[in-house]
Amino acid sequence: MKELFKIAFTYSGIEGLQKGIYFLIIPILTYYISASEYGNIAILLMVINFLQIFITFSIESTIMRFYVKITNKKMKKIFLGTIFLSSLFFIVIWIIILVFIGPLFTKIFLSNIDFFPLVFLTILVVSFKMINLFYITFLKTIQDLKEFAIFYNIYFLLQTLLILYFIVNFHENKDYLYIKALLISQVIPIFYVIYKVKKYIVFKINLKIIKFTLLYSFSIIPIKIANIINNSIDRYVLYTFINTSITGIYYLGWQISSIMQIVALALNSAYVPKFYRLYEANKNIKNFEQIYKMIDFIILLILIIEIIFLNIYPFIFKYISYSYLEAKNILPIFIIFFAFNMVYFINTNALSISYILNRKKIFGILIGIVVNLIISLYLVTDYGMYGVAIGSIIGQFITILYFIFLVNKYMDFRFSNITYILFILILFIVNYFQYYIGIKICIDIILLGIYIKYKVIK
Repeated sequence: MKELFKIAFTYSGIEGLQKGIYFLIIPILTYYISASEYGNIAILLMVINFLQIFITFSIESTIMRFYVKITNKKMKKIFLGTIFLSSLFFIVIWIIILVFIGPLFTKIFLSNIDFFPLVFLTILVVSFKMINLFYITFLKTIQDLKEFAIFYNIYFLLQTLLILYFIVNFHENKDYLYIKALLISQVIPIFYVIYKVKKYIVFKINLKIIKFTLLYSFSIIPIKIANIINNSIDRYVLYTFINTSITGIYYLGWQISSIMQIVALALNSAYVPKFYRLYEANKNIKNFEQIYKMIDFIILLILIIEIIFLNIYPFIFKYISYSYLEAKNILPIFIIFFAFNMVYFINTNALSISYILNRKKIFGILIGIVVNLIISLYLVTDYGMYGVAIGSIIGQFITILYFIFLVNKYMDFRFSNITYILFILILFIVNYFQYYIGIKICIDIILLGIYIKYKVIK
């Protein structure tokens, strides 16, 4: 447990530091970037998320799943070399394809944004980003915390500083300058990545490795697509049915609250390799107590972060441009959304063990998407961004409940999902609706004490 905490704390600390630095420049960005331009940036970042799935067929995701299972050192290098070279090949092919078909798709789906230069630069951002992501995924897999800290800090600090420099010092369209800064920040670390990975890989392609890795990555692509759609419907509905300014305000709130996502992803990055190891070691005897203890501890951390963030977010908006102030009212919905993400991760990780159940996940995500879309479209006219935020969280909750159903029906795990959900909800209600700070603190301490006694200490 101490090792898990150390790794999770390192990941969340490093990523949280970068997010913290980005928070410091948000007031500056809101001063220089109009809400409309910020809305375009939000849509282009959504495009980046989509392209990340397709441009390498998500083959880099197989590193965390299979690298720990390979015991032969030479095969480990061949495995990584195959993933790396295959990724480069896929990237080149996709750039060529998108240059020809990109303008048509941009005209259909992003009518307010030009393919050249904005979308084209976005494609290049994704292409170089995937090489950096390969290295980041590898470092998380082997849990090289020192190297991860060095690379990740340089990588995101460079990105943040370049965005700030371009936005403040140049007078072109700010959405263009933002994407241009992103591109440069992705290109520069490539040389370091190539230098560092040389000792870990053999530059050759093994067709058998390609076959089984693509088989796995193709099985999770529909899930990734569905997740991206689920997380992007809100922005796209606002962009299509209202305007880019509201989209920008909405996305600012999403970004500020995403520190919850940083924590959840960091905890998940620490948890996943250990989860797979413990599962492989104990699946025959079906004793998963160590896994349950890890999860109970992870949820405790999420509950603490939820309490903290629900109480400090109003102070952040004292330094945000007045034109973005409406984002303050929607931010609590995002906080509970990201808190529930950890319950989502716990169950989706379990389902990913089985190819069959991995494919079954897509149905639950699709149900969530449909619910999200119906509610968002129904509420967007009268309630604007509040309506689509409500649609997002209800859609997410439906998906989580379906995942819980799959885990309980088909797997040997017995996670305390209901307990986790109840504590997240109760602490949200206490910290959002209770205005007396003394009463709030007392209730928080009592609830956390109950959770620690019955779930962490036992």
